[in-house]
Amino acid sequence: AMSFGNAVGSIVVNISLILGVVALIRPITVAVPARALIGSLFTAGLLSLIYMLYAAQVRIGRAFGVFLVMLAFIFILTEAVL
Repeated sequence: AMSFGNAVGSIVVNISLILGVVALIRPITVAVPARALIGSLFTAGLLSLIYMLYAAQVRIGRAFGVFLVMLAFIFILTEAVL
């Protein structure tokens, strides 16, 4: 559990630091707020799902792998349309 929290914390800190440094150099503008919101909600939902599976110690099989690949394609299509 500690290694999972360490990995997630590291990812959050890295993303925050990179965005912060980039924003210091040049302000970031979000052209389409709905697109950013959809991406953020999708990411939060997927991270929540993966954490719940990790906490329940569920084995991820082929069917769930296919489900994740389909979610990735749906996300890519959603991003392309918006």
